[in-house]
Parts: sequence; C-alpha cells; structure tokens
Amino acid sequence: MSLESTVNNYLKDVLGIKSILLTQPVKESSSLQKAALVFIAPGELTPKEEHLLKKMALASPLQPVEILKVDEHLGRNEIEKRLNAFQAETALIFGEKLFHVIKGKESNFFAFINQSFSFAGVCVYASHELNDMCRGPNVNLLKKQVWAQMKQISKT
Repeated sequence: MSLESTVNNYLKDVLGIKSILLTQPVKESSSLQKAALVFIAPGELTPKEEHLLKKMALASPLQPVEILKVDEHLGRNEIEKRLNAFQAETALIFGEKLFHVIKGKESNFFAFINQSFSFAGVCVYASHELNDMCRGPNVNLLKKQVWAQMKQISKT
C-alpha cells in the first residue's frame, strides 16, 4: 500500500474525514517512520480530549506524531512559526476557532471541514472539535486500531 493511500485510509477510516483533497502530494519516497504528522490542538484540553489525542497519535500510520497545543490568541504568525519548527508535511487542526485564526475569520469552516488546505508549506486538514470527537462514532474504531498496533509492537 502506498504512503498516500495509507494516509488517506487513516484520515477517512479512523478520523472520519469524508473528502480528501491533497494540496501537496505525499512523498512516496518517505518511509512511514520518517514522515511526521502534527496535531494542532487548543491549549486547554480536558483529560478525555488529551487521552483521545494520544490514542490518535498512536494509531497514526505517520510517525512520529507531535501534538502542538496552541492558544487561539497567539495569532497566525506565531502558530506558523511553531508549526514550521516540526518540519512536518501534514498537520491536522482541531476546531473552528483555531481554523479561523489560520485561515481567516471570513473563511467558512464548514466549507473546509473534511478538506485540506496549505498553511506554512504544510498540508493541513481541518477537523471537528475534540470534545465532539470524544463522543463520535469513530472512537471505537480508533480503540481497535490502537489495540492492534499495540499487539504488533509487543511482538517485535
């Protein structure tokens, strides 16, 4: 399975993103171990949200996964600078507030939800609020994938 299809399957099946429009192609020469994914999340997370992010990071086919917690008041430039520090190719941003900081207040969050756009040279996917995802139907699928990955790790 190609890296691009692995990423697409993860985004669709695990995270529930319906439509994927890659603004930048995933580099086939990259191995899964070298690829990086950054979760851009609100700075204040509940324990449930933090736990879900960690599960999602573990289940991701792109490793290592970094969690960038940012406050919406930092502004677009500061978020861009922090994201650039990771030198990632792909990022997932959680929530409408952070989306508007990055994409602009005039942008329609619901038009971009489940789609990708380019920010700071990174292919960014917008996603629903983490608190909504804690109650969503994809949580059970996520748990199964994390469990399967943990079993695989324990065999090596």
